[in-house]
Amino acid sequence: MSRLPGINEFSERAVLGLLKTFAQVQRDRNLKKWKSDFRLGAGVGEWDLDINFGLSAGWAMEGAVGSVFKVDATYLSPHVNIAARMCSACPQYGVKLLVNDSFYNLLSGTVKAKFRHIDNVTFKGSGITQPIFTFDARQTSNSFLNAKTNDAWNKLSAAYDSTFWDTDDDLTDMRRHAAGKVFSGLFKQGFDLYVSGEDWVESARLLEMASAEMVDCCSKQGWDFEDVGGGAGSGKLRAEWVDTPSKTLIEFMANHDFVAPEGWGGFRALVKK
Repeated sequence: MSRLPGINEFSERAVLGLLKTFAQVQRDRNLKKWKSDFRLGAGVGEWDLDINFGLSAGWAMEGAVGSVFKVDATYLSPHVNIAARMCSACPQYGVKLLVNDSFYNLLSGTVKAKFRHIDNVTFKGSGITQPIFTFDARQTSNSFLNAKTNDAWNKLSAAYDSTFWDTDDDLTDMRRHAAGKVFSGLFKQGFDLYVSGEDWVESARLLEMASAEMVDCCSKQGWDFEDVGGGAGSGKLRAEWVDTPSKTLIEFMANHDFVAPEGWGGFRALVKK
């Protein structure tokens, strides 16, 4: 697929569409009003809208599936199943977007640099090891919530330019908490030790430091979370700022007493659908 003409732009526009969906959902005033609407939350508490996306690349069969009573247009293939599994895995890592290497490899180098490799896994129903990546899309900083619809996106012409990833307010704002070189360096060191299995104690220490660096970065930027409450130093507020992929890996290693299991191959199985 990487040899298809225009595949880089096609793939990158797909991700942009999803990230802009996050942006508009978070800034939509009507959705914020509905959050406390009694008709939606009656009996279950405050209602909220959450969206997860998984992206994989490959073939699929398109067609009508069903019976004479109900027919739906759908897509069927192992690649579609993997994309669905990644959607389900998003909450496990506390992220909104996951892509595997088949999709990641279709991106240009400029855009690849915006993604973070957070684990190697096998999904239920598939024995193929899938490196998974995320775009760190935190959507709830003050400036982001208060922003108006981004005019640059509305005026983006057919002449796509990958520099958009470094100039668009939405994309740069939602990723500010994870763009620092210190954070990236600490996470990569910890992640590499996790994958190799050489020293999970040191891996966990580095990942804890990376998460602390993210908390510090958010605090310095004065981000506030209206739905959490408390001041910038409150433990409850700071808990919203931790790096959830780091936390997930640390918890996994802790379940093995910070010693890689015998035969560790640098990946783990996700058993949930």
